Amino acid sequence: MDDTLRSLWAQRPIDLPRLGVTIIVWVAAFFAIKVSIRIFYNVFLHPLRKFPGPLVGRATHLWRAIKIQSGDLPQTVKKLHDIYGPVVRIAPDELSFIESQAWKDIYGHHGSYEMAKNPKLYSPQGKYQPDTIISADREHHTMLRRQLAHGFSERSMQAQEPVIREYVDLLMCRLEEHSNNGRNPLNMTSWFNFATFDIIGNLGFGNDFGCLEKSYYHPWVKAITHNLKNIATMRTLVHFVPSYFLYFLVQVGVLKGRKDFVNYSKDMMRKRQALEVERPDLIEGLLKKKDVLVSE
Repeated sequence: MDDTLRSLWAQRPIDLPRLGVTIIVWVAAFFAIKVSIRIFYNVFLHPLRKFPGPLVGRATHLWRAIKIQSGDLPQTVKKLHDIYGPVVRIAPDELSFIESQAWKDIYGHHGSYEMAKNPKLYSPQGKYQPDTIISADREHHTMLRRQLAHGFSERSMQAQEPVIREYVDLLMCRLEEHSNNGRNPLNMTSWFNFATFDIIGNLGFGNDFGCLEKSYYHPWVKAITHNLKNIATMRTLVHFVPSYFLYFLVQVGVLKGRKDFVNYSKDMMRKRQALEVERPDLIEGLLKKKDVLVSE
């Protein structure tokens, strides 16, 4: 009997195209049902369902993702507050507040209690993303802030004044050279950026980027802009894909701005550590605790 059944099955033709279409239809139907259930829950059953906001924003993260990628989310949210009032639901799990009291209620100190940081916002790559002073928990953040405070003390700021003055003087000289005694118009946004990043480079990494000297944007400065765009992309994708997938996109170079920014920052930090001299800069306090930071 078993041999007969196997023989009949072996003789039965398999329509691969039809089988493929059937699988695709079933998979699509499964995801359609899953998305429909999620939308129904977000609109009618979610704990934030009573807060006002655009229906598409309350139903799915897709609306917010599109607004972030287009770059006009802040302007759009401002318009929504004009319509709905001080609290607006701009995503299924996100509220926007416009009143100052909200800042104190959310981010203020409440004894031992602290509002947890949303990992999808602060650490979209999950465990693959190292902690920063922005994403660190309360204990780690306190330690980092304490070490950085040395660079922002009154004594350090006074010691940094001659360094800053040198770059201001260089800026004025470069403006005079390129303006041809005021006859040539200059893009002052670029020149102020050149001066700013050179100062940051010197005080943060012990060496400037040569922006003022060469009248151009150093690749690390360009990487900052691209990194900000990549961060926006990760903030949108994190609601639809797992964190390790975002890490993979960074590593293979799809999110190239993020990868370049991290690599340039590491190179600059290694050069700063190689100086092995005390400087009144912004990260001298961190370097004094580098062994502790690395062990963590």
